[in-house]
Amino acid sequence: MKTRIAKIASFMLALAFVLYGQVQAPTFTTTSLSAAITAGQNVITVASATGFTARTTILSVDNELMGVQAVSGLNITVSRGVSGTRATRHGNGRAVKVGAPVNFQSCQGGSGLGQCGWLFTNQLASGPGSFETYPATVATATTVTLTAGQVLGGLILEDPAGGAVTATLPTAVLMIQAVPGATVGTSFYFTVRNTADASETITVAGGTGGTISGTATIAQSNSKLFLFRFTAVDSGNEAYTVYSVGTFVH
Repeated sequence: MKTRIAKIASFMLALAFVLYGQVQAPTFTTTSLSAAITAGQNVITVASATGFTARTTILSVDNELMGVQAVSGLNITVSRGVSGTRATRHGNGRAVKVGAPVNFQSCQGGSGLGQCGWLFTNQLASGPGSFETYPATVATATTVTLTAGQVLGGLILEDPAGGAVTATLPTAVLMIQAVPGATVGTSFYFTVRNTADASETITVAGGTGGTISGTATIAQSNSKLFLFRFTAVDSGNEAYTVYSVGTFVH
């Protein structure tokens, strides 16, 4: 009798771990927006339509959930602001997650996006000690202007491809458009890694309205961590400061 009870107890414990894992670590297919969208737009364009199926999947962008209504190539017709989330604008390059509705419901008791959303603040997403990045690979022999999506992805892998280059950040206006609800003080980290195969440097420069604080030149086989902080968000005065906070050799 005791052996039978012990077996049942072991089975129930194993089942509990399985169910806990399903709730805590839902699975998604991840892509990105290929163009910015407004709060009232019902057709979005994505980099890949893998995982999108009409009327059986939900997607998330920032803190908004959308129901997938139709799929036509890379154009997705959606219902906006589902499950109590708010429809808002989203910038080009923003991360998109798509999956079965249950994956999103598990985040917060079936209501809202909760911890399963990818936030520009790099909040925990899949469990203790984890967060999400969306690496962007850049290869250029000349000055390049990075997109808001590349910066918000958290990791830029750049090959100067022949000589010293400057990587210019987006304008403050574009960054604010890509981060709905941003206020003065809203901040996030991103890293630029120099993947050059020779002694070539990358210098990070601010776009219009942007200020760089500290050394922003990155040597071959080095990475530099930056802290991005909005310093003004009102229309006509948009501004940010990017702080150089550390260099790593790899």
